[in-house]
Amino acid sequence: MKRILIVAGAAVVLVGSWAWAAAPGGRYTVGTETVTDNKTGLIWQRTVPSQSYSKSAGRTYCQTLNLGGFSTGWRLPEKEEMETLVDVRAVNPNSSIDQTAFPNTPNFARFWTSTPYARNGLRSWTIEFGTGSTGNYEDLNAYRVRCVR
Repeated sequence: MKRILIVAGAAVVLVGSWAWAAAPGGRYTVGTETVTDNKTGLIWQRTVPSQSYSKSAGRTYCQTLNLGGFSTGWRLPEKEEMETLVDVRAVNPNSSIDQTAFPNTPNFARFWTSTPYARNGLRSWTIEFGTGSTGNYEDLNAYRVRCVR
């Protein structure tokens, strides 16, 4: 399979198939309910709820989460923290997140971060793992959450 990628105005032909993002060996310690990022020290919710939330409701969901033996300290991640899960080498149509560590992460769903959009206090940053792209959306919109501590 050939794919064409445009890089700085030049066309590059890629031969082969895209692979799911896979973090370097030893990056994560994967538990049943949580994933510890050995580089950042953050502990992530491994699987995400199927429900979508407003930002406020997502924040409440995280604050009341009891997971992996931790009943406190869960929160929405900051934009920069969530971006550490993105492998920029793996893009649509596959996932930019390690699917072994974070199974069943929907590719084209937006995930809330706690980081507000500086130009509009009623908007916040989100990340979509199919492409690893970020965007800012109104806090009342319903998107997915992945909690961190």
